[in-house]
Amino acid sequence: MNQLKAPQAFVRRFDAVRSRMLQVQVARAFLRSVLVVLAGLAVLASMDYLWEVPRLVREIGLFGLLGGAFLATAWWLIAAIRYSNRPRTAFEIEDHFPELGQSVRTAVQFGGRTDDAVAADGVRSALVDALEERIDVETRQLPIEAVVPTGRLKIAMAVVAAACLVLGVLYVGDSEWNTAGHRTFLDEMPYTQLSVTPGDSQVEQGQDIAIGIELAGRALRCAGASQTTPRPTITTPAAASLSI
Repeated sequence: MNQLKAPQAFVRRFDAVRSRMLQVQVARAFLRSVLVVLAGLAVLASMDYLWEVPRLVREIGLFGLLGGAFLATAWWLIAAIRYSNRPRTAFEIEDHFPELGQSVRTAVQFGGRTDDAVAADGVRSALVDALEERIDVETRQLPIEAVVPTGRLKIAMAVVAAACLVLGVLYVGDSEWNTAGHRTFLDEMPYTQLSVTPGDSQVEQGQDIAIGIELAGRALRCAGASQTTPRPTITTPAAASLSI
């Protein structure tokens, strides 16, 4: 019984390139998913920042975003696995190094197979051995690893890092965007807070008590007011005297 032959150095190097291409494609799929989630969260937070949308709308948007991102990730992972197969990798190498012709595809197709399996395809095993040796010599000095799209992976990583930085600065540096971020994750944090001092107090008859009202955060908006009106962040103390 014929045993599988050890593949030549080129075939082993080819398989290493294909494995690396698969890893890069999977990483790009996850980065695309992260970017989609970040963009979706930014849109949801912007909507609430502008219009203070109800909780139901935020729930639909958040769960719809997460579900869509999950399906997109699964699709991209399947596409990455299908893209990083042997024929596709051989095509990429031949496209980058046209001087090799179709030798790469032939060497990969028959490399490591038994003599009987090669003969069953109508090919002489001696010719396959000679082809493997020749393609090994021809590609020894060629940087076939260049077919792996590491440049696009670095660009995707830079875009995701920039998006995280921008959203992080808004979340930390602006109180209203911080509130919008909390509300996007269904935390019922109000944009405007009203506090009255001194709170619970005991008042003697005929005496005055000073009441302080402090409005912090976004100015209250009337229903139906124009959204183009500026909404400054204010802290307005007011005091009044009450005689009993």
